[in-house]
Amino acid sequence: MSAQESPLSNAPELSGIALALGIERVAWKAGSSSVAVDVEQRHCNKGGVAHGGLYTMMLDMALGGALVAGLRKEEWCATTQLTVSFIDAARVGERITATGEVVRRGRNVAHLKGQILSQSGRVIATAVGTWAVWEKRPSSLPQRTANELLSSLIGNWNGAGTWAFMGGVQRTSELSVSVVDSNDGEYPVSEEMPALEISEEVYGEDGEVVHKDTVHLYRNETKDLLARFDNQGTITTCMVEEGVQSLRFIPPAGAEVPVWTYRQSDGGFTMQLHFKHENGIGSGTADIEFGYTRGD
Repeated sequence: MSAQESPLSNAPELSGIALALGIERVAWKAGSSSVAVDVEQRHCNKGGVAHGGLYTMMLDMALGGALVAGLRKEEWCATTQLTVSFIDAARVGERITATGEVVRRGRNVAHLKGQILSQSGRVIATAVGTWAVWEKRPSSLPQRTANELLSSLIGNWNGAGTWAFMGGVQRTSELSVSVVDSNDGEYPVSEEMPALEISEEVYGEDGEVVHKDTVHLYRNETKDLLARFDNQGTITTCMVEEGVQSLRFIPPAGAEVPVWTYRQSDGGFTMQLHFKHENGIGSGTADIEFGYTRGD
């Protein structure tokens, strides 16, 4: 974990529509980003080739990502114009990649360009676009929330499956989730919960508790989701990014805490921890992954 936190924006969790379409992020750095998808029948139009709407969405993600990757965390942007030229058709079985890059960035506006290539190098589509940039998120633009996931966590949960811990040691775990009262200066997580606490115990092979922690979730006055992480007496406050089906916890620079993510899955959710990551976000294969299902 880097000792100095980058002031630039982290790669956001993918939107629900991107997840539904199977779009993946493959590159993220200031001024350039890429997303990709394997074309399937569900992506095709009546003519049997990938729909132009898929290309447009991928290009919007790639161009917008190239800009966001170079923005400061407090800055905000939005697409104001995107012009797409359809050059060729992508067919089922092909992997296509959309790449965007910043052409020019001003204080309040940015110009970008990009293209979609097939794995063979064919140009499928190109785009140019304009984005508005703000010094901070306008109050008229609400942030995405993970209320569905947060609501689904209410109740008792038990660990299920195998915890692949560092060094190959196998562990089991139990986890409980409960709604609690907010503390002074805290704002409600949602209409149905003042605050949320997620408590976890990890067990060794002999059944003894080897790790115990608690996460207290609440919102601040600007409605950002925060987590107070109590790691056996060591307190760390984390920013929490809300995806449609995920929560990603990003500790401050220098904290001896990994980036971790909860993702909703069928019948439960998955917890992933990343001790090795870039720009303050989890990347690549998780160092620890555990699947939870609701207990009786």
